[in-house]
Amino acid sequence: RDAATRIANVARGMASRKEKAKRVFIRRQAIAAQRWREHRAALYMQDRYHHSLLFAKLRQRDYYEVDGLLRSVSSGAIAPIRGSYLAECAENGEKILTRQDIPHRAYWRSSELHAIYEGLKAKFGRAEATRRFCRLFVALSYRWLSSTEPDLDMFHLSRV
Repeated sequence: RDAATRIANVARGMASRKEKAKRVFIRRQAIAAQRWREHRAALYMQDRYHHSLLFAKLRQRDYYEVDGLLRSVSSGAIAPIRGSYLAECAENGEKILTRQDIPHRAYWRSSELHAIYEGLKAKFGRAEATRRFCRLFVALSYRWLSSTEPDLDMFHLSRV
């Protein structure tokens, strides 16, 4: 009789462990399915945001506002050259060098530009400061005239 009771208890224990494992498996499947639904919903919202008018307007700020310009300078995406350096090159009969060969002193640092802009904002307000600050910049984009030098025979510099 004791053996029969022990066998029955073991059988019940095995059945309860199987049921517990089955419940755990089902719960994990439900959690995984919920996470997948949340992930899909997040992707959908992200896709809608990237195609929204708001996103387009926020992206325009990078190209039309001073903060975007300063971020581009800070990241190294653009390297503003001082006009005084270009004038010095023209006076000395020097060509425009490659970006890597131009001395560091020739570039505006983002901290300098930021300080100038903040000073203008303090004196004139944001709108007027933006107008005045943007007058400091002239975009100069040109193609190289040879495969080794960007400004062969000072062609571009003489036009600036």
